[in-house]
Amino acid sequence: MDSILKGHSFIKSPIDVACWDVFGKVVGQPLHLLLGGCYQKKLPLYFSLSSDTKEQMISALKGARSLGYKQ
Repeated sequence: MDSILKGHSFIKSPIDVACWDVFGKVVGQPLHLLLGGCYQKKLPLYFSLSSDTKEQMISALKGARSLGYKQ
């Protein structure tokens, strides 16, 4: 891909992901096994707080907490 799409990583990435997906389907294996296995059964969800006014940030934080975010 580098010879055709040199410097266009935003194009190469989805093509790479699609190739792994097709390969997994062909061999009948989930992608996480093809890439080395599962290391965690659960991952914590994080809420990213954007910079804004203090009031807006507090409001966004309260909204995230009401949805169950803890981190």
